Formats: sequence, structure tokens, C-alpha cells
Amino acid sequence: MDTSRVRKSIKLAKTIKVWFWDTVREYTGEAVSLTADDLTALLKMGGTGASTVIPSRAVMDGLIRHLKGRTVEFKISGQTMEVGLKGTISDIQPDFENPRRLLLIACFKTTTERSRDILNHLGKNLVRPA
Repeated sequence: MDTSRVRKSIKLAKTIKVWFWDTVREYTGEAVSLTADDLTALLKMGGTGASTVIPSRAVMDGLIRHLKGRTVEFKISGQTMEVGLKGTISDIQPDFENPRRLLLIACFKTTTERSRDILNHLGKNLVRPA
């Protein structure tokens, strides 16, 4: 496959990947809403090897208590752009549609103007459900 076609398809992709580390384990997911100041994302639960197991209610509740109010380093990437910045998880709750996901809301700390521009650009181009 031609590498220019691959680059073009990456640039046109509308999903925004979210990653963060809480000093114990890493979390990945996709942004639902994104601005220069805040993020709403769906986190995938169940890592490698445990992806077929739905975490128990007690595990999910403990994870929610552990993450709520925590300041973490986020990495947000999409369309060949990436931003690393700190943010505080203001709310986290189980996703009502899928028990393997958590809905996360975070507020970002002050960041550079360039990072703010990238976050606004990525958020503006997110795929909106029909």
C-alpha cells in the first residue's frame, strides 16, 4: 500500500485516542467531546488477557473512587497530532450502554497556546453520532 494513502487515511480519521497513567496502571479510550479546557471520554476496561472478563461491580466502584479527583498526565492523539498535558478527573461513572467502559470527565490544567489550538482542532473534528 502506498504510504501517502496511509497518511491521508490517518489524517481523515475522526477518532481521538485518550491515554493516561495513574502511577499504578494505564488507561485507554476514545474522546466523546474535547475542548482546550475539558475532555469527556469513554475508557475501555479489561486489559490484555482479561478483555473477555467484565470487571465486577466492586472492582468498578473501587476504580471510580480511586480515579475521581486524581490529577493525571493525559496523552491525546488523532489525525497525526498529539498533545500531552495534565488534567484532573472531575467525574467518572459506569457507561450505561456498556459495562466494560467508564465515562470520564476531566478538566485540563493551563497549557501552551499551541496545545490549546490542537485540542480545539481535534475536538471540532470529532465524529458526532447521527
